[in-house]
Amino acid sequence: MGWSSYFDALSGDSQLHPEQAVHYVQSLAQHVQLRKSDCVLDFGCGFGHVAQLLAPQVGQVFFWDASSTMRLNATHRTARLPNVRLCDLSGMPERRPQAHERGAFDVILVNSVVQYITRDATTAWLVRWREMLAPGGTLVLSDLILPDQKGLSDLIDVVRIGRRLGSPLAATWHAFGNPVRYWRTRHRAPLTCLDREELDRLAARAGLSVAVLPRNLTHFRTRWSAVLSQVHPSETSPPDTPRPTSTS
Repeated sequence: MGWSSYFDALSGDSQLHPEQAVHYVQSLAQHVQLRKSDCVLDFGCGFGHVAQLLAPQVGQVFFWDASSTMRLNATHRTARLPNVRLCDLSGMPERRPQAHERGAFDVILVNSVVQYITRDATTAWLVRWREMLAPGGTLVLSDLILPDQKGLSDLIDVVRIGRRLGSPLAATWHAFGNPVRYWRTRHRAPLTCLDREELDRLAARAGLSVAVLPRNLTHFRTRWSAVLSQVHPSETSPPDTPRPTSTS
């Protein structure tokens, strides 16, 4: 069983998931400018909490997840939001974006996704994400895992957020679905871990430049996040900072 089957088998939501989404969206607002006119793609939408929170802040939110269970949950959660809808990216990254997908998104959010896909898939998706970015658009990768990172640090962070919710053990269970099944899946399909040097190399092949954020956007403190921007042929030196946060 791989990660796709693992997420398809998740049976339900928990209090932990909206708490994580609130933390992520608040952190995102501190580091990346989100404008009322923006069209945002929430890639790897999970249960749909992030899309729900972003809806009042931007023009449109599209969401996608490789897991049919996650897509169904996100569709149900956002059904009454007129500016939120599913973007069907099935068949990608092997297929090129369709005409309406090319250059469509001002911001593409990829949170806690890269570790669950292979390096080859990451390489291919970077190309596709760039093709879907509008001119001057921003790709935000978060919850990236360093090659030497130990799983214990993640467990500590889950327990810490669980303590705020009043149930560390329940938080741990919900964070990993069934922890036993999670670790068995991780053994069969090891997480993809990237450092800055490797991400720089993969991004450059896709025509993207990388700016590492000062901290991760989620509650996992030892993971890391980066903002990627399009590199145009006329640029002799790629930009080294993300789109600035609004000061208003």
